[in-house]
Amino acid sequence: MKVELHSYDSKIKNFTLQFIIRTEGISYFIIVPILVLFIVLNITFTYNQIKFFILCIAFAFPISFITTQINNIIVTKPVQKYFNALVKNEDIPNQLYESAFKRFLSLPYWHSIGAFFRWVVGLSMFTIPMTLSHKFSSLQIFACWMSILICAPSGTVLYFLLTEIFVQEIYNKGVFPKIPADFTFRNTMDITKKLMISITIIVLTPFFILVTFISNIIDQGSFQISSVWWKLLIFGMIGILFSIFLAKLLAKSLIMKINIIKEFLATVGEGQLAAYPKKIAVSDELGEI
Repeated sequence: MKVELHSYDSKIKNFTLQFIIRTEGISYFIIVPILVLFIVLNITFTYNQIKFFILCIAFAFPISFITTQINNIIVTKPVQKYFNALVKNEDIPNQLYESAFKRFLSLPYWHSIGAFFRWVVGLSMFTIPMTLSHKFSSLQIFACWMSILICAPSGTVLYFLLTEIFVQEIYNKGVFPKIPADFTFRNTMDITKKLMISITIIVLTPFFILVTFISNIIDQGSFQISSVWWKLLIFGMIGILFSIFLAKLLAKSLIMKINIIKEFLATVGEGQLAAYPKKIAVSDELGEI
């Protein structure tokens, strides 16, 4: 089959790279600094502890980074292969089109679920050795395990929303002009479910951060506002800013879908009854409209 694409940009030509930058890049830029601040401000290391901690990080980080990029390349391979043929204006086999289409619409689910396990495994690669080494206090171990509880769920929601927005932007360009005859939307995300999960993470992320911080204060046995107010301010700002960012992504994903519906209805209202509607990538109640 032939798919006509009159114009394209780097998102299509370099899909895999753009996919990594727009999802992994933004997520790492946000979550990793939060994680570093969380650990530095909550845990006081001795010299021997910091050496062991750095050794664990030096082992875990390259493994996590390399396996993540390999996974991204594998997950996006069918889509990138299709886009390469599309850019070169080649004849596209139906099998390639269908496999790319199915994978393309599944990317938010694949990427978010994969992100959850990557955060859990990646952080466990230094948390478990720290736990088993008996060189760290119970509070230090608790803070490290809490970092997994914070990063894994928040990373999952963040990756889903970022990937959904990125995929929808490309889908709007008409790169997949038709839906395969035997295709059914098995992966759906109800609006209520999306709102519940996102809002829960928005609320719990700053809560878990403050719980760990308060545990640290209690463990010290004394509370002097003059010595901890700045830490409390930093953690409060981190929680608020991260929650606002997630809320903005959630709002953007919903607004993009609403705009697609409004644009189509406006076109039909002008008398163009045969207007081609843009499709919604992540199927939900709005997509059914």
